Amino acid sequence: MHNYDDLQKQRIQQLNASIEEGLLQLKTSKKTSSSVAYQRLKKKIEKIAKNPK
Repeated sequence: MHNYDDLQKQRIQQLNASIEEGLLQLKTSKKTSSSVAYQRLKKKIEKIAKNPK
């Protein structure tokens, strides 16, 4: 069973990995348009809203 601190550390690691991926994409000119990024984020939020834990 995970406690709050473990879950928070895991989420921070996920966020750091996402940020690192984004920075790498910028460095290699693999940019994503804001509309595409917004749609991806919107889908993730809707998925979380439908399946709360």
